[in-house]
Order: sequence, then structure tokens, then C-alpha cells
Amino acid sequence: MTGGENGLTFARPPLSIPGLFSVPFTIETLHWFILAVVTASYLILRRIMRSPFGMVLQAIRENEPRTRAIGYPVERYKIVAVMLSGLFAGLSGILYALQNKFAAPDFVFFVISGEVVIFNVMGGIGTLVVTGVWIKLFPTLANRDRMHVPVEEARV
Repeated sequence: MTGGENGLTFARPPLSIPGLFSVPFTIETLHWFILAVVTASYLILRRIMRSPFGMVLQAIRENEPRTRAIGYPVERYKIVAVMLSGLFAGLSGILYALQNKFAAPDFVFFVISGEVVIFNVMGGIGTLVVTGVWIKLFPTLANRDRMHVPVEEARV
């Protein structure tokens, strides 16, 4: 049914709102859809970071004991932050599977999920734009060695 270790291969469902419209996912509509979701996610995260909730999260990051002393329920804020993190991580996983038309248990191994950690570490704490730059730049740097073929190997 699900393919087990081999994963699940599926056809892309149509992009639709029942009763309003239905458009099949072509490469072009998929890219526009992903761009729209990423843009909306960025704007939502930016809004969260600039809201009073985001300011409390920044205060917790900078000095947790002081934030607790002021009277904020630090554990509640941390729980909500983890829930938001899971929400956006799940959304990115959905987009990844939708793009590849494939979902497998291997996606949670460090090779795939570790790249996200690397993007965030290289981007820096509390930044959104620089992390986006690393998401675009990292695969190019990682594949650079594979694209280079020495002349001696090419002649063989």
C-alpha cells in the first residue's frame, strides 16, 4: 500500500479549490505554487518575528532567566515555537515530496534533514533572508566536485 522502505510514488494532485477552479500541476504551475507558498511562509515568519510574541522569543534567546523573571511563561512560548517549527518543517516536506512525486522514509535521514540544519547554521540565528540564500547556494557548492572531471579520467 505505502511501499514500505521503497517509499510512496504518486501522481501530483490537481491544484484546486472545490467549486471554484482546478488546474493540473505542470512544471510551471508547480514552481509558481511553490514560490507562492515560500513567499507566504516568509511573510508569516517575518510577521511573527516582529510581533510581541516574536519579541518574547528573542528575549528568551538572549536571556532566558531575565525573561522568566519579568513574568513571561517561558515554557509555553518554547512549546509554541516548537509547534511553529514543526508546522513549517512539515510544509517544506510536503513541497519536497510534491516536487519529486515521491515520499520515502529516507527523507528523514541526516543526509536530507541535516541540510536544513546546515542552512540555518550558515544563515545565522534569527535571520530569514540569508538562510534563503544558502538554500539556493548550498546544492551548487555540494555538486561542484561531482561536476569537475579531471582530464586524465576523461581520456580513459
